[in-house]
Amino acid sequence: MIWKAVSRFFHVPPVRPVEPRPLDRLAPKAFEPYQRVSRLTDDDVRTSLTQAGLSNGTDADIAFVRRAIGGNPLAKGIDLRRCGEPAPTEKLRELKVRANAVLTVDYLAILTAKGLADPIEAARFLVSAYQSRLAGTNAIGRAAHAGIERVEVIPNNMAAGPCAACLKLSRHPIPAADAPTGPLPECPHPTQCQLRTRAVLDYSSP
Repeated sequence: MIWKAVSRFFHVPPVRPVEPRPLDRLAPKAFEPYQRVSRLTDDDVRTSLTQAGLSNGTDADIAFVRRAIGGNPLAKGIDLRRCGEPAPTEKLRELKVRANAVLTVDYLAILTAKGLADPIEAARFLVSAYQSRLAGTNAIGRAAHAGIERVEVIPNNMAAGPCAACLKLSRHPIPAADAPTGPLPECPHPTQCQLRTRAVLDYSSP
């Protein structure tokens, strides 16, 4: 009798199973994964090609870049240089590059005289410029997807220092929609610029 009375104090009622709820009721649409951009717009591709004066950025040039690197996030300069018909030995000799250099007629056709002066280095920069602008586009896209309305521009800390346009833009937060995704048009050293942004959190909203 005493044992039954004592056991009542230690009795644990059975736990009722919780009915699972649909995931769409647990997580609002605002927290759906961000869909990464894998291809730049034609205007952004053109900017990437022309900013350093290495390519004319024609529609044919843009089509070639899309064919050569597409949406490959790991593309390198060699992917541009080996796309198309191999350049003849006479052309390589004219450009004063080594006889076994991987260069194609199609790739050389997108270059300006400045790009042809060093086609191998030009390919490296053009792909780097494309990938950097793509990364910037996704950085701003993720911020907007997370509800970030304003961002700060972080001046380039390269050896040559940030340009005047970059410093001016970094003085105050700007709307995320207006944030640059690559070197500014006024940038004097676009081949070295690595423009970045930082989200500005607003704690005044309810």
